[in-house]
Amino acid sequence: MPRISSLLTATVIVGVVAFSSPVSAHEDSSAHYVVQPNETLSHIALKTGVTVQELVDANGLTTAHLIRSGQTLDIPGGAVAATVDYTIQPGDTASEIAVRVGISTRELAEINGLTNVDRIRVGSVIQVPAGSVATVGTERYPNLPDRIVDNPERLALLGVFEHWAQANDLPVDLLMSVAWQESGWNNAAVSYKGAVGIGQIMPDTGVWVATDLIGRPELDPNNPEDNIRMSARFLRWLLDYTDDETLAVASYFQGPGSVSTGELLDATHRYVDNVMVHRQFFVPVS
Repeated sequence: MPRISSLLTATVIVGVVAFSSPVSAHEDSSAHYVVQPNETLSHIALKTGVTVQELVDANGLTTAHLIRSGQTLDIPGGAVAATVDYTIQPGDTASEIAVRVGISTRELAEINGLTNVDRIRVGSVIQVPAGSVATVGTERYPNLPDRIVDNPERLALLGVFEHWAQANDLPVDLLMSVAWQESGWNNAAVSYKGAVGIGQIMPDTGVWVATDLIGRPELDPNNPEDNIRMSARFLRWLLDYTDDETLAVASYFQGPGSVSTGELLDATHRYVDNVMVHRQFFVPVS
């Protein structure tokens, strides 16, 4: 387990999600979208999967700020992705909701025009992308362990793993398998040595990775998205440091200083073998 830090212990309650009506597509490979109150082009771009510039070009806009509630926009490229209503439940946080639907906290804030993600009220309704989890669900990963498939919170982590694996140029199956070996993707896991979270991060390593490797000392290893992000960055560093996939995985468990002596523990050999065997569960279909 890496020398990094903690995890999320709060109970997460998944609310009832009601699907909104999708906007119909047109034969000209374009779709219409009606601007909602307080929306900006960046919100709409996130919802529909296009860029702000594509919206500007498709609608002949002279500035990205000149849109109004009730205005109809053409969305290039086909049907507009529907959003879903999500009712905030007791114990929910914006970061936990973002992880469950497979987007970042920043994207969740932008979709909903939130200026302070720490102040969401129980009972209020927000919008999340309808396809955000489905696009990286069980069809894309047909061999997932049952403990993930049967757990909506863990299943929703697929998009987060994909994002940070890509951002760190990591094989996604390797990152997922390491996390599976560490915690079974259980954000509430805490080891007897104090390693916490999905990637079993130790406090000192967490501070070093967040501050020195990522440059974001405010990252919270108790937040599942931040935990996965730090785990991915640490694994990337280990791969660069060892220039060997097996040694990098061994170092994640035993520590790079210890592994550099050339003496791997029996437990480390078992750890590496398990990670490599379990990678088959996390290979996406093309």
